[in-house]
Amino acid sequence: MQRNRLRLALLSGLLGMALIACGGGGSASVGSGTTVAPLTAVRPGTETGTEQAIGIPYSASIVALPNSGIHDERIAAAKDAASWNALWAQFAGTTSQAPFQPDFSRNMVVAVFLGSRSPCDKIAVDAVKQKAGPARIEIDYTITPPPADTACIASLSVPAIFVVLPQSDLPVQAVQPAARPADEPAVRSGWGRGFVLCQQDCSAAVEITRAGAAFHSYAASGVQPAQRGTWGTVSADEWKTLAESVASLPDVVIGCPGCADQPAEWLEVEVNGAKKRVSIDCAAELPAAPAFRQTVHAIRSRLAASLGITDVCVPDAIPFDTIPNGVFTSSIADQRFLAVRDAASWIALWAEHTGGRSTVPAIDFTQRMVLAVFLGRASIPCGSMHVASVNRRSNPDRIEVGYRVVDPGDVVCIAANLNQAAFVSVPASPLPVTFVKLP
Repeated sequence: MQRNRLRLALLSGLLGMALIACGGGGSASVGSGTTVAPLTAVRPGTETGTEQAIGIPYSASIVALPNSGIHDERIAAAKDAASWNALWAQFAGTTSQAPFQPDFSRNMVVAVFLGSRSPCDKIAVDAVKQKAGPARIEIDYTITPPPADTACIASLSVPAIFVVLPQSDLPVQAVQPAARPADEPAVRSGWGRGFVLCQQDCSAAVEITRAGAAFHSYAASGVQPAQRGTWGTVSADEWKTLAESVASLPDVVIGCPGCADQPAEWLEVEVNGAKKRVSIDCAAELPAAPAFRQTVHAIRSRLAASLGITDVCVPDAIPFDTIPNGVFTSSIADQRFLAVRDAASWIALWAEHTGGRSTVPAIDFTQRMVLAVFLGRASIPCGSMHVASVNRRSNPDRIEVGYRVVDPGDVVCIAANLNQAAFVSVPASPLPVTFVKLP
C-alpha cells in the first residue's frame, strides 16, 4: 500500500519566507517566519517502521472551508504570530473565521493543506512523533472516504490540519501510515465526563496496537484547538496481557453508563473487522476481564497524565517514567521494594544492582524520586516483571505501586539465577510508598 507523505524541511536560522522545492509547484509568500512546501508522494520502502520514536504532545484542529484561498496541497509552518496570522488569512480567503492564537514563545504551528476534497471525508490526526534515522518530526494523519452508500452533498471543501507543537528546527513530515493488518488486534478505550458543563478535555480516547498507543483528548464543540494528544510505547508485557485477554472481553452494556451524571468509559477490541465493546460506569466492576481493563487503564492514564490530564476513571494515577534495567539480571538476590529520594542512595543502589557494569541513569532528585522492585530469588525463569501502575491512595494517604509478574507457563527454560528488577521515576513526594502485586 502506498504511503502518502507531506515533507517540509524547517531550516534553523531561517529569516523570511523560504520555498522548499519538493518535485515541482510553487507558493506565494505568506509572511516572515513561515516555511512553505508543496506536497509530495513518497513510495513505500522509505520507512522501516522499526526505528525508535518518542511521542510529542500536541494540539490540533481540522478546519474545512468552502471558499479557502489555498486550493493546492502543501505543508507550511509558522513560528511567530505575524506569520501565523498571514498564513491563516490566506487560507481563510473570504471567510471571516478568526484563528486560534498559540503561545509562540514555546510553540509553532504546522499546517497541512489537503486541497479540494469531498466534505464527507473523515480526517483525523493520529499521532505526532519524533523519529530517528534521520531525526525528524512526523505527523501521522488519516483520510477516510465515506461509505459508498453515504448521501453526500455534491460539493467540495478545502480542509486543513493545524497542529501546534513545541518549537523545533527538525524537519517535519506529514504521513498517512499503512493500515494495521486486519488480523492484528486493536484495542480502543475512552471516557466521558457525563453531562457536566465542560470546555476542555471533555472526553478522551486511546487506540492501542502492538506498535504503540495514541491518546486523544477532545474539547467541547466550537472550542479551538479541538484536540490534544500524544503517543507512547506499549511494553511487550502490556501487549501480551491485552492480546491474551481479547477473547475475555464481553460485548455488553453494563448498567446505565453516564446516567446520573457519572463519568463512564468504554472498551473495545477489533480483530478481522469484528468488534466487541463494553460500555460501563467508571466505578462499576468488570469481572470478565480485570487484567484487560487494568492494563488499558495503566496505558491510558499515563498518557493522559503526560498532558496534565486526569483520567476520570483513574483519578489517582501518577505519571511515571520507566528506567531501563541496565543489566540482564540484577546482582541483588533478595526481594526488596524501595523508594529512593536522594542521589547518594540512588548511586549506591544502582552500583549494587549492576555490579558496576552500567552507568547510573541521571535523576533530578529535587523534582523526582525512584521506585524500585527487586524480586530476587522469587523471579520466574523466562518470565518478566514490570511496574504497571502508580496511584495516589487514601485512608491512609500513600503512593501505591502496582507491579505485574508475567509467567510464561509450562515451557522448557534453561535460565538460572535470574534476579528480576524494575525501576520507575515519579514526581517527588514525602508520602509513604506501598507495593502490590497485580494479577
